[in-house]
Amino acid sequence: MGVNVLKKSLITSLIATFLFLNAVFPALAASSVSITVNTDASQYTSGDKINISGVVLKDGKAGTGTAPLMQVKKGNTVVETYQWKDSEMDGNGNIYKTISPKKYESGSYTIQITAKNATPAYSTFELTNTNPVSKKSISVQSDKLKYEIGDKVQLTGKVTLDNKPVSNEIVDIIIEREGVKVNTESAVKTTKDGTYSFSFDSSKSKVGMYTASVSLADKSITAKTNAFELVASKTTPDPKPDPDPTTPVVPTPKPDPVPTIPLDPTPVPDPTVTPHAPEVNVVTSESMEIRGTADAGTKVTVTDKNNFFAQAVTKADGTFSIPLNVKIKAGTILYVTASASDKLSSETMIIVEDKTPPTKPIVKTVTDKDRKVKGTTEAEVKVSIKAGGKYIGTGYSDKNGVFSININAQKAGTILTLTATDDVGNTSASQKMTVIDKTAPKTPSVNSVRTTSTKVTGKAEAGSKVYVKAGSKIIGLATASKKGTFSVTIKKQKVNTKLSIYSKDKSGNVGKAKVITVKK
Repeated sequence: MGVNVLKKSLITSLIATFLFLNAVFPALAASSVSITVNTDASQYTSGDKINISGVVLKDGKAGTGTAPLMQVKKGNTVVETYQWKDSEMDGNGNIYKTISPKKYESGSYTIQITAKNATPAYSTFELTNTNPVSKKSISVQSDKLKYEIGDKVQLTGKVTLDNKPVSNEIVDIIIEREGVKVNTESAVKTTKDGTYSFSFDSSKSKVGMYTASVSLADKSITAKTNAFELVASKTTPDPKPDPDPTTPVVPTPKPDPVPTIPLDPTPVPDPTVTPHAPEVNVVTSESMEIRGTADAGTKVTVTDKNNFFAQAVTKADGTFSIPLNVKIKAGTILYVTASASDKLSSETMIIVEDKTPPTKPIVKTVTDKDRKVKGTTEAEVKVSIKAGGKYIGTGYSDKNGVFSININAQKAGTILTLTATDDVGNTSASQKMTVIDKTAPKTPSVNSVRTTSTKVTGKAEAGSKVYVKAGSKIIGLATASKKGTFSVTIKKQKVNTKLSIYSKDKSGNVGKAKVITVKK
């Protein structure tokens, strides 16, 4: 009896311990994340849509929380990116994305999807650009990365069209010191081999970090140098002449030392230690600065490895802030590193999030007879239409931003509200419009009129104006009551006179006439 009780107690304790461990330490069981990816075809032209589908599973269930990221690559160059939200994944882990390759060059492409704790998945496709566009490019570089004040900063670059040099192209150059414009040059021409050069006199400049931005005169393409630094000149001042031996030199008494408050020194990183990779706050398409943290005193560099380049030195607390002159396009990949002496950290890669709403829809007139709402907005976004608080139609704009959405005919005076939503959920400001009345009133019902009658009575649309004609002449006019009844005063008419009675609503729509004959 005692042994059985002891066994039951031991088993109960083991079960309780097992349940406790599973509840408190779920992380001990590592999650297994798997990814698959496919396209709806293997070959496309630039006018096609590429439909991408995938499945992300975590422990056999929908892989929410794994932040799946898609990159479309041509060789090692990333041409498009997209990161799915949990709300875009269905209960079976399915994810979908449609891309338009109209700006892609011809060639082979790879789609790579990554997720947390998962091996990347890949799919490939071939693209033929049926409308190849000539590609013009511009480059710029400085001859050194560090100058002393007074040095000549030499900038050189080249303009090409489809990799061939372009001569006599006007290049605009803007020199900036830590984001503030200090010099502008707009008269630099390219030579026969497409190159240009420009010297910047730094003798009147201040110490700091500088960049040079270049663009063609039509602003169609731009480029920016890697940053260069101006430091104080190391020139030794002229020695003082020997004093006149005939004039006794009277020593100047030294003043009592003035106590000074030591300044907080700029932190100097250990040159023998490789800095840690920076941590960067979220950057969106609406951001006007890039903020984050890195090892104190290190130089942080942010670049898209194309046109954008910026640097800053971290403060004593390890924070940095880089102001932006212009907003960065959504989807841009930024690479962030920290350096100290000749030591460079590993890259932190971030994708600029899309937080820019589409443009407000511009809508054509909608009448109470229309069964479509037509207008324009941003290309390839979802357009929603509400009447009151109820959705009455949705659709998508085409590649030119044009949309046409089916609806049921709405009553005149109904207020329609339209919004545009892009594929990451940004919604435009709403556009409101009122449905216009284009429906003519019904033909009035008219009571008999005799030669002795001085009134024409009957029923018509409430609030409409009722006209009575004899031939082509209007002989009477009145307004129908709220119940639609009317009574029009007329002079007595001869027998067999034809009278035409019609109504006109407040919007100016005229209904069909009721023709009656005057009786004895």
